[in-house]
Amino acid sequence: MKKFLLSLLVVIVLFGSFGCNKKEKEKEVQQDITDDVAVFDDQKVNEILFQDAVIVYEEGKSTLTMTIINEGEKTVYIDTVNIKLYNNDELVQEFNSGVGSNIEAKSTIPLVQEIMRDISKTNKIEYKINS
Repeated sequence: MKKFLLSLLVVIVLFGSFGCNKKEKEKEVQQDITDDVAVFDDQKVNEILFQDAVIVYEEGKSTLTMTIINEGEKTVYIDTVNIKLYNNDELVQEFNSGVGSNIEAKSTIPLVQEIMRDISKTNKIEYKINS
């Protein structure tokens, strides 16, 4: 949970508003932050939305965090999510992340996956739901 909150903080810093008179310093700070961070667009697979996916690399491991939202009208069971990470269309990492639970209609769950290498330079993510 601590890493999830840290990741959300990084996203807020990246997309938060900054003072106009500090642009040069902010660019330097933002570059330092984004050197080991990858942020992905939200994606929808059927009625499931994968939102706020972020990879943060620190202390020799990458942590992928996101929110899974069931936007449908019925409870959905997700066993695992097959995740493929790419860098310029080259597959960098593929893995199944265990969920193993029902997601009620209109509800959310967090997903956190640790990978023991630097995958923060990836620029594309794909999801496949395994029920």
